[in-house]
Amino acid sequence: MDAALRRIEGGAHRSAQPLEAFVEFRHVSKRFGEHAVLQDLHIALPRGCITALIGPSGCGKTTTLKLINRLIDPTSGEVWVGGENVAQVDPVQLRRRIGYVIQQIGLFPHMTVEENVMLVPRLNGVPKPVARRRAEELLALVGLDPALYRHRYPRELSGGQQQRVGVARALAADPELILMDEPFSALDPISREQLQDELVRLQQSVRKTIVFVTHDMDEALKIADLIVLMRQGEVVQMDAPEDLLRHPKDDFVREFIGEKRMRQWLPGETVGEVMVRAVTLRADLGLAQAIRHMQRQRVNGLVVTDAGGEYLGVVGATEVVQHFGESSLRLRDLMTPVDPVTPDDDVLRILPRLQREGFGFLPVVAADGRVVGVLTRGGVIDAMLRRRNAVAGGSPAAARAEGAAAIAAGEGGAR
Repeated sequence: MDAALRRIEGGAHRSAQPLEAFVEFRHVSKRFGEHAVLQDLHIALPRGCITALIGPSGCGKTTTLKLINRLIDPTSGEVWVGGENVAQVDPVQLRRRIGYVIQQIGLFPHMTVEENVMLVPRLNGVPKPVARRRAEELLALVGLDPALYRHRYPRELSGGQQQRVGVARALAADPELILMDEPFSALDPISREQLQDELVRLQQSVRKTIVFVTHDMDEALKIADLIVLMRQGEVVQMDAPEDLLRHPKDDFVREFIGEKRMRQWLPGETVGEVMVRAVTLRADLGLAQAIRHMQRQRVNGLVVTDAGGEYLGVVGATEVVQHFGESSLRLRDLMTPVDPVTPDDDVLRILPRLQREGFGFLPVVAADGRVVGVLTRGGVIDAMLRRRNAVAGGSPAAARAEGAAAIAAGEGGAR
C-alpha cells in the first residue's frame, strides 16, 4: 500500500503535498449468502486524490464503495475513514459527512436546483442564508450560472446539467470525502468528456478525497491519481496511471488497459505508415550545436548520422546537458547505437521495444543505411486516431487514451 502512495507522489499526483492514507480497508471480506463478493481486501486510498475503482462487471467495485459510507457492512474486516473505524460511527452522521454522486443522480424532483444543493447543509443545521450562499458558490463552481439555474427543477435540465447539480450537492457540506458511483456513464460521449474535464478542474480547486467507480479504463486514466483494478473480489493491480500503463502486472491487466483495442485500430500497420520525420545531426558536431538544434526543433533527442546521412546512433538531451561543459566532446562521443527498425516492420511487433526504449523513439533506417524517420509513441497514437475517426467517428480524446494504454500494454503483450 505504501509503495503505491510513493509512486503517486513520484509523478502522477497533481499536488506537491505528501500523501497519507485517508480510506483504509483492513482485510475486508463481504459475502451475500454463499457468494463471496470481496475477499480479504487490504488497501489504503490517499487523502486529496482521485482513486478510480475499475474492473469487469461483478468484480466488487461498487460493493467496495458502499462499504465506505455503510450502505452495507463487511462480513469481516474493518473500514477506516479519516482515522475512524466506520463501524463505530452512526451511519446517518457518517453519510452526512461524505458526498455521494451516483449514476441516476438522485435529485429530488419536487425541489429546485438550489434546494437540492442546500439539502445536506440544512440537515446539518446550517442557517438558510449561509446554505443559500454556499449553493450559489457551488453552482458557479460547476459551471451553472446561479441566476439562471437556481430556481429551475431537475426536469428542466439536461442530463449533464443534472449531473453537475449532483456534484454541487455532494460538495455542499464541504466533505473531505466524496464517493462517485459511475456518475457519468449514462451521459452522451460529449457531455461525459466535458464532465470528466470539469471534475479534474474542480479537483485542482477543492482538493477532495474522491473514490470513483467506473468500468471505463479511458475514464480512469484521464481523471485518476490512483487506479485500483479489481477482478472477482480481489485487487489485481493498484498503481498510478503511468505505472499501470508502463508495468502491467499480467495478461489480464494488459488486456483490460487496451491491447485488444490497439490491435483493432492498427491492424497490419507498418512502421513506414506511422513514422514521423527524424531530427538528425552529424556525429562530428559539438554539444552547443546539438542543444540549439533540439531547441529549434522542439525535441529531446537526436538521431546521429555520418556526413552521408547514414545512421550511427541516438543521443538524448540529458546526456548532452550533463556533458555540456566538456567542449571537446562531439555527438559521436555520447551517442548510443540503438538498433534501428525498418519501414517494413510490423508496428505491433515493435511496440514492446518502443515501450522499453529510454529515448522514447526508435530510428527508422532504409536498406541503404540512411535514416528515413523515427517511430514515436505520439506517431502511433496519431495513426490510431486517424484510423478510428475514419472507421467509427470516435472521440479524439478516447482514441488518444486508447493508444497510450495500448502502447504501454504492448510490453510483453504484442507478439
